[in-house]
Amino acid sequence: MNISIGTTLSELRKDKRLKQKELAAKLSDYGFKVGAKTIYNWEKGLAQPSIPHFIALCDILDVDDVLWRFASIPKGPYSGLNADGRQKAREFIDLLFHIDMYKVGFDMGGSRIGDGSFVDGSGFEDSLSGGAGVCDSDDTGVHFGG
Repeated sequence: MNISIGTTLSELRKDKRLKQKELAAKLSDYGFKVGAKTIYNWEKGLAQPSIPHFIALCDILDVDDVLWRFASIPKGPYSGLNADGRQKAREFIDLLFHIDMYKVGFDMGGSRIGDGSFVDGSGFEDSLSGGAGVCDSDDTGVHFGG
């Protein structure tokens, strides 16, 4: 296993088109006071960032799979995906954050999926009565008439 924190940090910073001084300034938003020389030392392997610094750097540089990015260990949700696939996965995850039922702490009001109740607690009616039924064509699932 080849772990090259400095080289990887340098590549990630350059991918973001940030100068060492600009990356240091972004770290100040996380409460860390470092200069361009510190970033240089990390990138050249003359020093290592602390764990809190490293976490902040990963956030700033959009690193969401540390094992793969820094150690080439194909493990986790992005393993086997190329750069485009990882980007699409991140976009999908971002979309999920806009749907309340996927957020931490969302309460479905005691209803469970598949118990015949809607989230508001109301029951359901027989969907096959009143002109609704299964459509004969292959391109639609259910046809609701009325």
